[in-house]
Amino acid sequence: MSYETRWMTEQDINLQLSAESELETISAMLELAQKSGMVKDITQLAQALLQHEVLSPSASGCCAVVFQALSEAASQPKMFFGRFDKGIGYYSRNGRPVDLIVLIIAPTERMDEFMRLIDETKRVLDKPSVRERLRTVQTPKEVLDLLWPENLKT
Repeated sequence: MSYETRWMTEQDINLQLSAESELETISAMLELAQKSGMVKDITQLAQALLQHEVLSPSASGCCAVVFQALSEAASQPKMFFGRFDKGIGYYSRNGRPVDLIVLIIAPTERMDEFMRLIDETKRVLDKPSVRERLRTVQTPKEVLDLLWPENLKT
């Protein structure tokens, strides 16, 4: 990915998520977002995210889901990553439980960056080798190395 690592730090990654449903998954990712300090109003962000899910469900690929919200509740573009040990109670298009989750948020005036980040994230997650490595990494730094390798070398 060619995006700056400030869009996701080690604190924005949870490798031990637990949820049984899509709603619990969204809640877990919103908790992670709230801890970042980049969310002005978590209720407003939750409403924007849920509205987006109703109008245009997030991309559910091969065991990975990218949730997204364009909202003034976000102070800047930000990305969060979560992983479930056993997957949650809904299935991806390849029939396996979803176990990799990404949440991307941004204020409305940064829509171009937001859309580029979504497109690039989906492109990276479409690679089976990246998904398999994301399932086995042990630290948040390893996640960053997989998603932003060129930025970490500078």
